[in-house]
Amino acid sequence: MAAFEMKTERNSSDELVVRCQFPASREKVFRAWTEPKWLVQWLCPSDGSGATIEDFDLSVGKGFRLTMHFDDSPQALAVEFLEICPPKRLSLSWQWLTNEETPEPTEVVVELLEQDGGCAMTMTHSRFATAGFRDHHQEGWESCLRQLNSLMTKQ
Repeated sequence: MAAFEMKTERNSSDELVVRCQFPASREKVFRAWTEPKWLVQWLCPSDGSGATIEDFDLSVGKGFRLTMHFDDSPQALAVEFLEICPPKRLSLSWQWLTNEETPEPTEVVVELLEQDGGCAMTMTHSRFATAGFRDHHQEGWESCLRQLNSLMTKQ
């Protein structure tokens, strides 16, 4: 099974692409993106003290509210499922509720392929208002995806 690898690309000021190779099946990685019990374990940067999820509904046009807990203040966002194609593709609207920098939602697209006995993931996060906000998300995603890898290797 392939070891964890991660590469990040900044294709434009409003787009971030992260490619990861996880030592787990794509079905398992897909579940980690679509089940609350998994999401709360990895979808918060490591400098936070965890996440909570409310109103979860895995249906197109529905979604959930995620709150990331940090020492200085919680950061909340609304996530809407735009496309759900198990276990290969997921598209999400990502709307920060506690950050005035992002009045418009961004979009996260996750594509999963079986590769080398594991899962190759390409995550594209786009529609950032500024390059600075994209760069801030890069740090957060890299931290979260390292935690997702740890979760995939434990389970």
